[in-house]
Amino acid sequence: MSIGDTLAEARRQAGLTITQVSQQTRIRESIVRAIEQGDFSPCGGDFYARGHIRSIAEVVGVDPVPLIREYDEEHPPGSMRASQIFEPATPIKIREPRNLGWFSVRRWSEKSIIMLVMQTLDNSITVSGRTSSRAHHIGGRA
Repeated sequence: MSIGDTLAEARRQAGLTITQVSQQTRIRESIVRAIEQGDFSPCGGDFYARGHIRSIAEVVGVDPVPLIREYDEEHPPGSMRASQIFEPATPIKIREPRNLGWFSVRRWSEKSIIMLVMQTLDNSITVSGRTSSRAHHIGGRA
């Protein structure tokens, strides 16, 4: 009996629907269906396929170890890589961000630092809710 057949039979014996298995494992129904039919390509790679087999097996009450061993025998390492599945059919061209220039970034940073220092000074001069005479000379409220 195949991995998919074993999991499907165990699911039926447990009285569970594909929807219930999906909800309990958080694996999409389409992937659960595909695994039960022996198609592991929607899993996104061997690592995910093993994880899905383990999760489904635990929910339906089957020991996952022999199923994962069988999977490894049927799918030698490297036979299905996630990078191949998620690679776009047409390469995506990524534009470099516009260079704002060091000068404009530097001016923005300097302004931010000056504002921060002024706010800190203003806060440190105000003591116990009263503004000192020094704050009045700097431009604070009296």
